[in-house]
Amino acid sequence: MVNFNEKKGWWKPHPLNSKILNEINKTIKNNHVTFGKNSILLEKKLGKILKVKNVILCTSGTSALYMATLASNIATRRKVFSAVMTWSGAINGPLYAGKKIDFIDNKINSINADYEKVLNKLTKKDVLYLTHLNGKCGYDRNIFNILKKRKIFVIEDASQALLVKDFKNDYLGTKFDIGCFSLSYTKMLNMIYGGFCVTNNNNIAKHLRTIRNNGVDNNLQIASSIGGNFKPNDINVLFGLNSINKIHQIKSKLIKIYRFYKKNLKNKNISLIKYDNLKKEFPTYIEVLTNNRKKLINYLAAKNIGCSYSIRSLHLSRHLKIGNKFKNASNIDKNILRLPSGPGYSISELSKIIRYINKF
Repeated sequence: MVNFNEKKGWWKPHPLNSKILNEINKTIKNNHVTFGKNSILLEKKLGKILKVKNVILCTSGTSALYMATLASNIATRRKVFSAVMTWSGAINGPLYAGKKIDFIDNKINSINADYEKVLNKLTKKDVLYLTHLNGKCGYDRNIFNILKKRKIFVIEDASQALLVKDFKNDYLGTKFDIGCFSLSYTKMLNMIYGGFCVTNNNNIAKHLRTIRNNGVDNNLQIASSIGGNFKPNDINVLFGLNSINKIHQIKSKLIKIYRFYKKNLKNKNISLIKYDNLKKEFPTYIEVLTNNRKKLINYLAAKNIGCSYSIRSLHLSRHLKIGNKFKNASNIDKNILRLPSGPGYSISELSKIIRYINKF
């Protein structure tokens, strides 16, 4: 996939099943191109896999986070807390609501925020955006227990943590008020662009479905709340259905790719971000730290090898005006890079890529 600052693709998704073209034709022929039976089927399959009561499919992970923000009754919240190293779209909802955000620095040498530092500041009137970056759990037993005991409203951004488990062996995104997931092209399960919210609270689920439908929850087309058109279409959903039955195989492939990099990447100038317990935490992306990032990017481009920046620290976003007071996030941000990743890569392809990287 090629983005704004990427000259060469770096991500390969799970290969498409050839039958998907027949399914697309069938969906169009049956006049089910908007939100319909395909979307409902994918919701049911995701709910069964993640063991949650409610799945609310939408157009993107960013849409899921915006919907969750509205469902939290953001206007009534005292304070909003968020990791400073997170996707910019995660905090646009509270910004639209005119809320000031208290940003949280990373843990030392970690891609995740140090939520321990704000536990004493949180009250039931606040909302916490808790992000799990690249398959690493953002909370431990102590943080989990305190958040639960104090009944803090938590929105989990598990966009990069589908099928990742916590210390209790539960799936991330499923144990607090609302979990948000991405089904974009650069995820292990994708519908090109897509996402979903999960919750075990039926009242919150009802609110999320209303928000998804422009705030309308009745056949009279009368809005009862603020919302938007966040309904996915049944054609995009087919791409998610294409691979969901193989989702555990895709997970195994991602772990295999990580292990292959770990075994074969021997360049002393490049450090692979480590995962110690692959039965619980595993990376969607192969991310490394290097003091020579700019030179490495240019070197890879010359060798026709794609790469990508990771999630950036929001202190770099000038419109937020929060200054560079986030030492740990800043240290990670200036050194992190994504190497070729994704379940569509073969081991032979990666072997050639790693040989070039080792010569850098």
